[in-house]
Amino acid sequence: MDNFLIATIVIIFFTALLSRIVQKYDRVLKSIQNFHITIVRKDGKRLWGNVKMYVNGIKLLFSKPFKSSGGSWVDSYIFYQSELDNVRIIYRYHDELSPENKQRRLDEIKLVSKPGHLRRSIRKFRNFISNFQEAFSDTLGVFLNRMKSSAGEIIKANEKHLKQVGSTAIGAAGKEYDQILEHHINKKVVISVNNGESSHEYSGFLGEYSAKWIALLHCNVEKDWQLPLNDMNRLILNRNIDVSFRVVHKNNEFGLELEVSNYSQKSIRLKRIKGIDYSKNIYKTVKPNGSCKTVLTKLPKELFPEEGSKIIDKTIESIAPERGGHYHPELWRELKDKLPDLDLIYSCSRRVDVYVPRSIAVVRHAVSKV
Repeated sequence: MDNFLIATIVIIFFTALLSRIVQKYDRVLKSIQNFHITIVRKDGKRLWGNVKMYVNGIKLLFSKPFKSSGGSWVDSYIFYQSELDNVRIIYRYHDELSPENKQRRLDEIKLVSKPGHLRRSIRKFRNFISNFQEAFSDTLGVFLNRMKSSAGEIIKANEKHLKQVGSTAIGAAGKEYDQILEHHINKKVVISVNNGESSHEYSGFLGEYSAKWIALLHCNVEKDWQLPLNDMNRLILNRNIDVSFRVVHKNNEFGLELEVSNYSQKSIRLKRIKGIDYSKNIYKTVKPNGSCKTVLTKLPKELFPEEGSKIIDKTIESIAPERGGHYHPELWRELKDKLPDLDLIYSCSRRVDVYVPRSIAVVRHAVSKV
């Protein structure tokens, strides 16, 4: 076989392989593989579940099945690569991680903050390609012209493909490099996120970044949070809070006996119980390692499904796995269509890792150590 033919085949193969490698996974999003996350779309809709990564998108496995608009029960949502542009922000809450995933997260941070020799070399090589991206592209063109004059029709027939694949490979590696962000890796910064009509700031440690995404780790977010009482698996995922409740029915009226236990290191503020066209204030504080009981009476019967009569006077407990709780599909099937359509609204500070598209987020400040 002609040497130029062999060289051409080798060039086409390895250039295509390089292009495939650099485009395989976004290096920011691949860090959420098999973690429980919450995705907020640009239309405000929230979805949560465990992440399964694919080359052309991600699959979100729900904590419980939901009924689709067509009436089918579904257990996942697929975001194709193009649809990730509709994602506003991704949260990875620390109190929803299992001990194994907490360790995985720490290992991930260690790779960014204290990379080994191989990882450091790969990063330097990628940054080198970025700095000389135009020179590499020009060199590729000169090389192909030289090969074309020697190998004749073989290179001519594949010239367009080689240029396209080569430029894609070089461009994918080069576009990710940002000199300012590189300088602030593993340092505390403030990012500003543009939500359209307003903007919001998050303070944390800059993790990995790519051409499209940026990761901010160890953020403290204090606001009102929502726990759905009809999603037991979601309740169990919150390692800092255990919730138990009992539906009562007296004098043709529904009531709810609720107990919340706080296993975090900070106090939480119970604000209200909320349902469709219903809201009842609580305003009680639960101190660390403490618990709080409250009783709600005269609740609208519309908040309780017909099957709900089967759990009247039964105590429903959602306990974290570390304290003996169980997270499994059987729990959902057992309680499906029986739980009240109510949400517990509470406020506290939660530790979270934030993933934001660079199209709407910018590193605005470096945080002073003073």
